[in-house]
Amino acid sequence: MSTREQRIRFYVQWIRAMMLTGFALIAWLFLHALWAHRQEATVLHLQAPPYGDAALQVSAGVSGGHSSRILLFWQGERLRVYDFPYVDGVYALPQGVWWQVGAMCARLRLQRSHDWIGCDDTQVAHRWHLDGRSWSAAQPALIALHATPDGRGGWWVEIPAALN
Repeated sequence: MSTREQRIRFYVQWIRAMMLTGFALIAWLFLHALWAHRQEATVLHLQAPPYGDAALQVSAGVSGGHSSRILLFWQGERLRVYDFPYVDGVYALPQGVWWQVGAMCARLRLQRSHDWIGCDDTQVAHRWHLDGRSWSAAQPALIALHATPDGRGGWWVEIPAALN
């Protein structure tokens, strides 16, 4: 049998353990909610260029720690949608992989007759095929986004959480 002091000591320790467990659970829920919010995809509503339009349309993308530009154009029957990092008024082109910034480009151009989209300069390393493939093996493919028509002439574009 235990004495009264031992029972009180046991109850105090049990209450402390329950309080610590509760605080840990609340902290975990709070941190999990913050992390889950950062992992959500962003959905933008954009107007695409008229069907068959040979122009490259640029729309504002995600804002936050960085920004981006969404490039839209028609290739045959398909709307192509790509995301480019945009910093201080210029496009940040990748060097090897998208998270390593290489060249900067003031203006992107769509050249349908030669099947490329890219920087308005003479370097092939800064160009991609209209379907998103790179012209050079050292460059990554374009970041293609999924676009869904809204039924009223606009498009819903989902930007994955990894790009936000």
